[in-house]
Amino acid sequence: MRGLILAAALLAPAAALATGLTAVQPIPGHVCMALQPPDAASPVLQSPSASAPRLGIASATMIVASPPQTMNGYAKVLHLDGRPGWVDASKLRPWRSASDPSATCTPSIMSDGRPGTR
Repeated sequence: MRGLILAAALLAPAAALATGLTAVQPIPGHVCMALQPPDAASPVLQSPSASAPRLGIASATMIVASPPQTMNGYAKVLHLDGRPGWVDASKLRPWRSASDPSATCTPSIMSDGRPGTR
């Protein structure tokens, strides 16, 4: 089951393309970062505390505030439903495509009004 969730997280950008979503505008003050290791159990929290309520599960590609905003070991992110959240900062790495070293990632508002990446 965990492998299935991880595969779904890794394929999310491809699914967005298949549904016809397009990037409308970049999201200023944010960058793409990779969750390392891509762990399907990493929570997105409501505040920078291990005891904070969960907003959801982190995706393989995270939209992170830039410059970084960190507190108590957590980094501020934009959850894919549009809510701000916090993830364990030690699990974030610069985003790189394993299959295409020239690929870029831009946090964007998508045609459905939600945050995404292109």
